[in-house]
Amino acid sequence: ALPISGESGAGKTEATKKILQYYAVTCPVSDQVETIKDRLLQSNPVLEAFGNAKTLRNDNSSRFGKYMDVQFDYKGAPVGGHILNYLLEKSRVVHQNHGERNFHIFYQLLEGGEEELLRSLGLDKNAQNYQYMVKGQCAKVTSINDKNDWKNVRKALSVIGFSDNEVEDLLNIVASVLHLGNVQFSTSEQGNSQVTTENQIKYLARLLQVDGAVLRDALTHKKIIAKGEELNSPLNPEQIGR
Repeated sequence: ALPISGESGAGKTEATKKILQYYAVTCPVSDQVETIKDRLLQSNPVLEAFGNAKTLRNDNSSRFGKYMDVQFDYKGAPVGGHILNYLLEKSRVVHQNHGERNFHIFYQLLEGGEEELLRSLGLDKNAQNYQYMVKGQCAKVTSINDKNDWKNVRKALSVIGFSDNEVEDLLNIVASVLHLGNVQFSTSEQGNSQVTTENQIKYLARLLQVDGAVLRDALTHKKIIAKGEELNSPLNPEQIGR
């Protein structure tokens, strides 16, 4: 076992890459082994895209813990493996401190995504148009090439074994997060919340394949179950803001 630990910026992510690269170079060669090695190596760009972000101390900081298990045969060739992720910093999706960014995948998608893809997702290339991407006020970082990293992620997803349909579903969810951040509410005459950005609801309903009315109701109501009875209670804007 090789435990890799240290404070932010100490080099844990890079050390993991080097170890995997060492295995890839030193392991016996065969078609099956090459496939497994490629998948192990290409898992890193995907994990970093969805789990790493720029912080004040590190431009590529892992915001999650990782346990990687690689199995070898009696000849020392890798025959499989799995990765367990835990403690993902989910709060970063909706809030970033000044000088920090959201997870890389959002910026990679906007910067590297083809025009047709972005159009189908209801997105554009300007990160300033999305609330979840600008709270840290540093959407652009000179040390990060989001466009190039996007190409690496798309290639990695293919090598790992994601089908085109699975990639499409994945990107639909990523885009939906950005649309959710742009949903706005106002107060109705009854003092309850109502959605004022119907365009966002339209995109969300299509991307998530849900009914728009059901989605709107889920965003403006909370479900209460008491004594076996289910009640939908309307939320006011202050409750939604929490």
